[in-house]
Amino acid sequence: MQKEIECNKERLICLYLLYDGKQSKVYKTLNTTTNEIYATKMIERKNLNDQRKINYIYSEYYIYHVLSFDNIIHLKKEMFPTKNNYYFILEYCNGQSLAHFKKEYENRNKQKLNEFYIKKLLNQIIKGLFFLHSNYFIHRDIKLQNIFINFDEFPPTVEKEDYSKFNLDQKFSIRIGDFGFAKFLSEGEKTFSKVGTHFTAAPEVINSNGKGYNEKADLWSLGAITYDLIIGYDHNDEEIINKLEKGIFYIPNHKKISVEIIHFISGLLHPNPNKRFDWEKIKSHPFITNDEKNFKYINIETINNEDLEIDCTQEMSLIKDKLKINKDYSIWDLYINNNKLTDKIQILEQTLIQKENLIKNYELAFSKFKTEFINITKKEDLKNESFEIIESIDDSEDDDF
Repeated sequence: MQKEIECNKERLICLYLLYDGKQSKVYKTLNTTTNEIYATKMIERKNLNDQRKINYIYSEYYIYHVLSFDNIIHLKKEMFPTKNNYYFILEYCNGQSLAHFKKEYENRNKQKLNEFYIKKLLNQIIKGLFFLHSNYFIHRDIKLQNIFINFDEFPPTVEKEDYSKFNLDQKFSIRIGDFGFAKFLSEGEKTFSKVGTHFTAAPEVINSNGKGYNEKADLWSLGAITYDLIIGYDHNDEEIINKLEKGIFYIPNHKKISVEIIHFISGLLHPNPNKRFDWEKIKSHPFITNDEKNFKYINIETINNEDLEIDCTQEMSLIKDKLKINKDYSIWDLYINNNKLTDKIQILEQTLIQKENLIKNYELAFSKFKTEFINITKKEDLKNESFEIIESIDDSEDDDF
């Protein structure tokens, strides 16, 4: 028998399970009143037994209820409680996560994603992540499993999605989701929590040593997923993960790859956040702004058929020599910012009034969240102080909140 949920006098039927984690479950659901399809996230009340877990649910509550943007998951209905659970009624993405998309593409084409697709995906991911940062939120768990894709020309049905029916060349929309680890971070502020997923967490998150980190940690994760899309790596291989944390990655021998994407990944995976690409460089980077038909592709050829090691901490001239790039190829010698292509970073230059409105919305959402939901769960008194969370890095792909 299918599970049913009563939501403000409307009946939702759980069609099948999309995700099963330690702290939450996500179902594909049908609203029998409107025939709409949702992704419904269920969080059990019994799991909200300490302050940090309440903080998690509040972060999601705030983002879904206050922030709205094309490239982040949309809330379809007000979050609501039942006797045993809390529910987020979210938009459903028929292509599921980018991890599913990557696997399907590789199965069909017997090769890794090409740079045409990666560029299309990244353009939308960058817009969504930039929007979050512009509103003073860092995500802290950017990975393929938390980025979702919807094939716009295929309306959702009650059936379990059959990926084989999708034309991967057709129009799709990208949404960033799962904001349980997200944190409101004022300009210039740092946070110290070891949260996220091990294989995409920035080195300063894993080894903070009391120094803390900021939104640049998400940009390292952006580099990690770009590398995962173009090369792929074993998320359980500690040697690879440890190398990435040091800014070292490998390109397989005989791999055809563009100088543009190597340069892009190198700038994002720098272990020193102060030397890592910022938004201005990301948004104006040739890999993002140029036509991929004009990229400079090279064939990796190494002695003894070994993978080519790239060390992001080295001088670019040394990397350039290792790749045997012609001296006249300007991307490696001169990085010129194009203000027109960066949209002048208008959002990051918000006025004081706009910043004050963000703080006001944050406080109003917190007050509503506390009044309507948390006082029902009387195990903890939610304090309007720090939302800092101290815990270990999540080493699995399925256990984060």
